[in-house]
Amino acid sequence: MSEDGLLRYILRENAAKKGEEYSSDYIYLVKPIYVLDPSVISRWFIRDEASEAALKIRADYVRGHISLTVPDCILFHLADILQKHGGLTGTDIAAALKTMYDMHIIMPLRAQSACRAVEMAVEDGLEMSKAVYLAEAELSGARLLTNDEQIASRYYAAIHISNYR
Repeated sequence: MSEDGLLRYILRENAAKKGEEYSSDYIYLVKPIYVLDPSVISRWFIRDEASEAALKIRADYVRGHISLTVPDCILFHLADILQKHGGLTGTDIAAALKTMYDMHIIMPLRAQSACRAVEMAVEDGLEMSKAVYLAEAELSGARLLTNDEQIASRYYAAIHISNYR
């Protein structure tokens, strides 16, 4: 029996002992935690081939299946991506940034993460704007979801959004 199957069996048995009914719709004892980078979040607002995977991640968060977090510096990185894309007004970009606050996923960038990002950028030749999300994931014990194939293939902590399940 798989670990997941065993967990469902135990939960079903415990519910039966209490005279309750088990529902797998709301049983998540440990939610996976992911850090998102702007290459994912931007796909919520700019439609392309990666949008479907990015929107699935957002839907899973809204349903309570996963936890998401982003360092607060994402606001500048996201605004920059959306502005460079064109076709969006200042009001559109501001609304996209407000979405981050409304979802309650923004966390202050920790000094430890900033220092680790500098180390990664220098050692691995990464851009700081990419290293900061990777460092945050690494130090928080989370996985980074990214649409950057180079980052996803190079670092264990990173998962390409096309591989998100």
